[in-house]
Amino acid sequence: MKGLRYSAIFFFSLLAFGSAAKTQDDSFRRGWYVGAEAGVPFSLNSFSSFAPSGVYGGGAFGLYGGYRFSPLLSLEADLGLGRTNLAAQAGCLDNNYYFASDGLLYYAKPLGMDSWNVSDFRSRVSYARIGLSVNFDLLSLYRTSASRRWALDLSPRIAAYSTRAAFIPFSSAEALPISQGKGSLHFGYGASMRASYRLSESFSLGLKSSLTALGAQGIDGIPDHGHKSNLVWENTLQLSYAILPSSRKASSALNGGLSGKAEAIQRESQKGGSLNPCRSQRVELSEGTTEVLGARSFASARNLPSFDPRKELPQSQSVYFAFDKWDLRREESSKLLEILEALRSDNSLRLSLEGWCDRYGSEQVNMIISSLRAESVKKWFISKGIDASRIEVAGRGIDRNESNNAKARRVQVQLSRAIE
Repeated sequence: MKGLRYSAIFFFSLLAFGSAAKTQDDSFRRGWYVGAEAGVPFSLNSFSSFAPSGVYGGGAFGLYGGYRFSPLLSLEADLGLGRTNLAAQAGCLDNNYYFASDGLLYYAKPLGMDSWNVSDFRSRVSYARIGLSVNFDLLSLYRTSASRRWALDLSPRIAAYSTRAAFIPFSSAEALPISQGKGSLHFGYGASMRASYRLSESFSLGLKSSLTALGAQGIDGIPDHGHKSNLVWENTLQLSYAILPSSRKASSALNGGLSGKAEAIQRESQKGGSLNPCRSQRVELSEGTTEVLGARSFASARNLPSFDPRKELPQSQSVYFAFDKWDLRREESSKLLEILEALRSDNSLRLSLEGWCDRYGSEQVNMIISSLRAESVKKWFISKGIDASRIEVAGRGIDRNESNNAKARRVQVQLSRAIE
């Protein structure tokens, strides 16, 4: 019990440390997640899953859920059911032990009592498990664009197992009538390692391997006889679902995080701790084409000029963009043809373009991307012969009034008539 007490102190000390850890991801959002798992458990006690007669696995499934506090840290609880199989180790076979119906080991068959040689049966252990772990994503300490979809969690954990052992002859499936086949409760501590890959904005697939050292008597129901190990090793495949996006990294899974262009913009904008709206920045809008964006593009509160309408104009249009992208797609540009014809036929018309972003990411990066989207639409009109002086552009950043993220990623296009 002393070891369990020390491990609990260590466990919660790590939790406190992780909660206080500072992250460099300013766009991170906390969130819950849940998941399901299934796999193969092994165990080691007086008997072992890795015995001279073969490797004896089992089956397990479970549910888990947690809360992600930061890109580095999450707290997770798990529930599971499983069954593992063990057979006699080499030492027991060499000593030719017999297991009698009173639950004791003998060097020979005891008189007046049923007994079985340890080489003739296996121990089948059924268990229910509840655990608590602190997960530290090691990749978050040096995240790159190539690793944004990946996570590598190292997790100290504490757990409680309720076990019941039965003894099954290799020659049949009927359990032996041995009194040691009773249930018992075990508390333990250990650690796990999990590698996971984010499949989409919400779903992740992972492989987890955890090793737990249990206290109290051996889970296999066999007397110790020199074997002191009482371990459970579980290997599972996990599928998790993020109830709330836990960070910008989580939401970036659809496109592998910010593209290289946006990452460069983010690094540039964060120099000195804040965005400098007065400094022009040259960014690449498309292959071989660059555009210089200055204070006008980045102003979050810039008001576009108002115009007095004289006659009915084409309705405003919204053109939509993919996550973390600002390239105007062909199917979206087709919405602008009516507005384009109106501009060509009436030189008094002026065009206003307002770029918007969804809620994912930092204010700084979204302000830049919203400006790039508006500039991309402006570039399309210029390529069709519209003079740049007739086009007003503004990047508005995050649209907090739009709950649909796909609709938030847009440029609002509207015609107005200039006052003569």
